[in-house]
Amino acid sequence: MSRTRLGSLGAKVDTRKEGVRQCFLFTKHLLIISRTSGGKLHLAKVGGKIPLIDTAIVEDFDPFDDDSAQPPTADYDGLDFKLIVDSKSGPPLVITLVAPTHQDKAAWTSDISQVLR
Repeated sequence: MSRTRLGSLGAKVDTRKEGVRQCFLFTKHLLIISRTSGGKLHLAKVGGKIPLIDTAIVEDFDPFDDDSAQPPTADYDGLDFKLIVDSKSGPPLVITLVAPTHQDKAAWTSDISQVLR
């Protein structure tokens, strides 16, 4: 199981947070988990349980094509990809995942894409 950095937990640029999370991919959901210093697992407060039925994956995107019209806060050298979760009660939730390597990114995006079909 590999660890992946998770960013863009909020809808606005100024609320973006980044932290190490563990991701678990199931048939209908992606769980994003944080681990406390005591070793306990917790669902991420925002986007911890992502229903894949209403989710799209975007691998290659323009970081400047954003409502904020601000440059990205970090350069991830093509290691990032987005999950866009359609929300029936508000704006879509956009979660940016950053893989440690290009090989890990390819594996994650491939596995997630297969589940989304």
